[in-house]
Amino acid sequence: MLPVLTREAARATFFVNGASLERPRWFWWELLQAAWDRGLVDEALIAELPLAAGPSPLASDRPLKALGVALYVLPPSAIARVQAVLVDRLQGDLPSERMGAEHVRRLAAAGQEIGFHTLDHPFLPGLGDSEVDRALTEGREALEAIVGAPLAVFAYPSGGSEPRLVEAARRMGYSAAFTTRKSPVTPADDPLALGRTVPQPGGAAKLSVEVVRTLLGRPRPAPQPLRGPGVH
Repeated sequence: MLPVLTREAARATFFVNGASLERPRWFWWELLQAAWDRGLVDEALIAELPLAAGPSPLASDRPLKALGVALYVLPPSAIARVQAVLVDRLQGDLPSERMGAEHVRRLAAAGQEIGFHTLDHPFLPGLGDSEVDRALTEGREALEAIVGAPLAVFAYPSGGSEPRLVEAARRMGYSAAFTTRKSPVTPADDPLALGRTVPQPGGAAKLSVEVVRTLLGRPRPAPQPLRGPGVH
């Protein structure tokens, strides 16, 4: 993406978590997608995951999405178990692309803005207040040291936001924060609860139509926020 932005003399904000600054690290939805692509997601794996009792997600007509929905609401301790199970099942055949310190440094040097996106990408509405405060700050200083400037903007993981989270972001010194609420940004908006349009499959033409609909106040319903395969 950086070569395209450079060619067009455009500036963007990259919301970064910094989880892989020092060593490769994978989020559960990346591991799940890799396991799915390799045909490793079966009932035996499902039985090892800390899921609530109920029908198997694999019985759904959209099993990968159903599994993502079931997993994203889990607390951090359970997510750690999910990651361990998936790493074990993949047996070292892990996704390779990581954003390390040098990648972040290159973005900043090219004049692109770096925003913060938490270190572990938790779904914030499910956390207690002290956990939220930690999520909004842990890993931020490490990224600031690489960028050479404060990280002033924030994106709520999976767009999960509510008034107490907005106030927490304000208290932590962010000047702007983005949800996944589809709405135009106006001077009357709270800068810590700004809307944005998340591109969906369909290319630039579909995105252009959605931007116009949003500006006209008629956006299509946003998809359910997930921490799931391919969703950030």
